[in-house]
Amino acid sequence: MSVPGLYHHVRTREELVADLRQRLRTDGQGVLWTRTLRLAGLGESQVADELADLLAAQKDPSIALYASPAEVRIRLASKAPNEVLASQVFAPVEQEIRKRLGAAVYGIDDETMEVAVGRALIAAGATDERNFVKKAVNWALRNIGKRDQALNGAAIALAREMQTMPQKPARWIASDALRELTSDKIQQRLARRK
Repeated sequence: MSVPGLYHHVRTREELVADLRQRLRTDGQGVLWTRTLRLAGLGESQVADELADLLAAQKDPSIALYASPAEVRIRLASKAPNEVLASQVFAPVEQEIRKRLGAAVYGIDDETMEVAVGRALIAAGATDERNFVKKAVNWALRNIGKRDQALNGAAIALAREMQTMPQKPARWIASDALRELTSDKIQQRLARRK
């Protein structure tokens, strides 16, 4: 296999693999793992003030703030051999950030505000015995899951969580939603929307 370019840049597959291995070789500490905490309702300067001591004393994990018009993101980064060890490094810092910022932290990594709000609303109504509430929660979960593939995955994951709940209404909502959300018809429709 060769890659297009000037003749002296053409490489065999083995040369490319060797080059990539050399470039990706780590210093024995592992690779960089990240976790992003997503916040709403606070500005970047407020977050920086609340976390000033953590930001000043940071070592591992490193902490970075990113602001956008809709949210502030806090990125934790650590070099570790695997995700489990990285999570152990993130855990105490994430716990302290959540303690200080409270409900402003609405999600992690790729979880959007829409998914977080939907999850909270569905979870709040999932244990209600009233028939019209069960049907409304089921309808909401199914319709969120039919919007696009990402939301379908989130709705399926939430439904699977609900299946393990001890309350009968939650299990009924989950089973009914999963039947539709995992159906070939819905999956094909979502695949065409890409």
